[in-house]
Amino acid sequence: MRIREAAEADAEAVAALWTEVYAGAGPEGRQEPYSLQEYFTVAGDAEVSVAEDEGGAVVAVVALFAPGSPGRSVAGAGEAELVRLGVAGAARRRGVGRALVERCAVRARALGAEGVALWSRPYQV
Repeated sequence: MRIREAAEADAEAVAALWTEVYAGAGPEGRQEPYSLQEYFTVAGDAEVSVAEDEGGAVVAVVALFAPGSPGRSVAGAGEAELVRLGVAGAARRRGVGRALVERCAVRARALGAEGVALWSRPYQV
């Protein structure tokens, strides 16, 4: 597994992964697929990181908004916000999600964040 900053060429894979992880996850949640525009909107304001498998396929993603950046939903003053963490079903239980969260913690400290806000919903397992 390799973790790296997402590139524009990853947009389609990331949108598909977010759709796999979040769309249809519960009756009160999102039902429609994620679009490329949604990826570019998030990537315009946040640092997006991906994990790829040995074959180079994107199997996990996370976005980190710096303190004060637009797009944050729940972070307070001085806090970064971690969002849209998703791991493909076939890549779960291997520490990929943990590695992405740890990367976000390191980046948040480097950005001067006093903490990292994270939120979830009951249907997001």
